[in-house]
Amino acid sequence: MNFTSAPEVESKTRKEYLRQWHLRNKERRLKARQARYQNDPQKENARSKAWAAKNKDKCRGYNKAYRAKHRSKIQQNWSNYYARNKARILSQKKGYNQSFYAANREIIRVKHSVYYRKNAERLRAQARTHRLKNLEKRQRQCRAWHATKGKLPEFVVRKKQSNSKLYYRNKPNILARHRNWRKLNRDKCRLYKMKRRALEKKALVNLAGINAFVSSVLSKAKAQCSYCNEWIPSSEVHFDHIVPLSKGGEHSAANLCVSCQTCNLRKGRTLPEIWMRIPKGIVKLLNFPPRIRPKRSFTR
Repeated sequence: MNFTSAPEVESKTRKEYLRQWHLRNKERRLKARQARYQNDPQKENARSKAWAAKNKDKCRGYNKAYRAKHRSKIQQNWSNYYARNKARILSQKKGYNQSFYAANREIIRVKHSVYYRKNAERLRAQARTHRLKNLEKRQRQCRAWHATKGKLPEFVVRKKQSNSKLYYRNKPNILARHRNWRKLNRDKCRLYKMKRRALEKKALVNLAGINAFVSSVLSKAKAQCSYCNEWIPSSEVHFDHIVPLSKGGEHSAANLCVSCQTCNLRKGRTLPEIWMRIPKGIVKLLNFPPRIRPKRSFTR
């Protein structure tokens, strides 16, 4: 059997009495505290802090019960306060985050790397979906960054180093992908080469007209050479600059013509009026032959 002493009974009854008295005189006590705070706020704050330091567990319990009871009110007050002081809060938070990251940089990096290895597939999927949903916004941000910070020397050097590491790490796959793309897009490769040569010669470029002209020629089964008037399959067509780029010709549809491989390679950099006057017998002496085929060796 458990026996309680007389002082313990007295203390319990006294605590219960005080608790009942506090509940009955709640408004009275609140008014008295407000009056004390108005008379001497510093003394009342110091008194409250001292009591909270002695009774931490009680304060935690009171705060937890108050938050559970007035959750919606607290959320509304916090949203109103955040709306009024948004700029100041964000600036303070940014400064705190930067200082904390600078002080704990290595620890944060290790934690991030470990977390990324454990959740790599999920994080990649999230990043992919977010990028697709906000594609235009992401493009604007990237353009703005490259126009300002991307031109700084430190970022340029870092980008070159990362690109070179990525290339050498995946070099066989990248080269195979490029070869496959060139096989599937030979017409585009031809146009890119023509554009590159035009830019090297600083010629005027009109890609819209060139694309329309090339697509119209390649859409047909055969095409006629503008120099020798022979009909050739569209897969073997060459597009020649009438006035060569080296002689100041434009890279446009008006300066392009359909040619066979022989006439295009033999004409070279020659102007059209000179090319048409040269007898075909001595053309081979002035230009390289169109194709040098290796001699076949037959073994028995």
